Amino acid sequence: MRSAALCSIALLMSCGRTPQPGVETPCADAPVAAGAWYATVTPSEAGNSSGRTHTYPAACSALGENRAAGIAAVAEKLPGLYNIVTRRPDELFALGGSFGHATADNAPYVVALDAKTLTPRWRTALPGLDAGEWNYPGVMGVHANGDLYAIYGPNLARLDAATGAVKTHTELPVNQPRGDVAYNGFVVLSDGRLVAKSIHRKPGCVEADFNAFLNCETEGMAASTLVLVNPDTLAVEQTVITPEHVRFRVSATRYADHEYLYLPGEARVYRYRYANGRLALDETWQPAYRLPGQMPGTAAAVLGDFVVIQTNGIPSAVPMSIVAVAQSDATKLFRFTPFENDTPRGSFIPSMPTVDVENRRIYTFDGYAGRLAALNLDAQHGLSLAWSVAQRSFAFSALIGPADARVLVSTDMTAPLSDRVFPLLSLDIKKWLARKMSPPPEDLVWRDAATGRELDRVVDVAAAGGSVPVPGFNGDFYAPDLRAQRLVRLSVFERSP
Repeated sequence: MRSAALCSIALLMSCGRTPQPGVETPCADAPVAAGAWYATVTPSEAGNSSGRTHTYPAACSALGENRAAGIAAVAEKLPGLYNIVTRRPDELFALGGSFGHATADNAPYVVALDAKTLTPRWRTALPGLDAGEWNYPGVMGVHANGDLYAIYGPNLARLDAATGAVKTHTELPVNQPRGDVAYNGFVVLSDGRLVAKSIHRKPGCVEADFNAFLNCETEGMAASTLVLVNPDTLAVEQTVITPEHVRFRVSATRYADHEYLYLPGEARVYRYRYANGRLALDETWQPAYRLPGQMPGTAAAVLGDFVVIQTNGIPSAVPMSIVAVAQSDATKLFRFTPFENDTPRGSFIPSMPTVDVENRRIYTFDGYAGRLAALNLDAQHGLSLAWSVAQRSFAFSALIGPADARVLVSTDMTAPLSDRVFPLLSLDIKKWLARKMSPPPEDLVWRDAATGRELDRVVDVAAAGGSVPVPGFNGDFYAPDLRAQRLVRLSVFERSP
């Protein structure tokens, strides 16, 4: 989800408990292979590849019969956190100032913290976003060269991870008034170059972050700009105007000896081929993916031979679908509607699914339906339901651990009346709540990914909103709390006798 307000749907906040920590019991992380991203547990918002799988294979889970998760450390005075990344085992970096209107007191920043104590080491205000310009959550990641790259508004900055010094900063190209343009994330290609894509709010709209899409018209906006960026100098080496305005993020992968980018548009998925330092639109691969009444899909997740798109990234009156399209043949498309009977009066899931390449499985939520489902993908027979449970989240999930012992970690809104009253509300009232209410505290839930069985739960960890809880080293997890303006570290402890 792209805005703190979007997850503010619960009618009442739950009155939970915080587990009392004892002796931490770390686990052994798996090695990380070198690639375009830095070799660490969490180099980017979406896992260890640009395919946006949200799978973190190096991260381990120390949960067990006598071990439970709990809060281990808290860092205060960190407003507007969006994403967190690791580098070395003792290093943690967070991008904040990502929500609300850009002012002198509220602007994007990067903070470095000790990964265990969460003691700040440095904090850098990012240059280039002026008061009144659109403050939309960008993203930060750790390049294979070890430097931090942060994108925010129409700006890209390269930072020294040791000192926080801005090595290079550039203003990215725009094709409508600069104050209404943001670049919502980036990917790293196999040769180290960065690719980023612009999104736009309607000129005249003054809403901040994702509310610009909820509260303002979106018809007739300029097409997005796709840029290819040199990682050393931040020089823009190529600028491409996409066929239409593309709201959600770009994904990248290698397939059949080619390198591709995928961008879900309003009704079709677009593909660009990258070769010899240039991007080119593949006009032979543009599948239509939406059913009547569904809203555009979120970013594509790469699942082996397929790319997976989840519809209803904007509230819709009809249920969402998971769509898997073969990279080899755009006419080979599978569709599954996991919450067809669980979506009274609307459907909405502005995050994207998590995919498990090794097990050919997809994990998906619908925040309005209040359910989580796991789907299996068979290359010949399509999609089928593996399991489904009641759990309300609008956010991303994380899949950790080895292929034969995956654990799914995600948030859960547990307001006492939400599951009884919320489904009865009209779609218009649900939209109003998304715009107006502050994010409620959420639980963090660990599940056996194979069966959906709940392994552990920490109650009222944080009002994570659209920000992404992510794994760290030794079984740690980090959750941003947008309401309390803090970052929470969770660890696993020996249970008290």
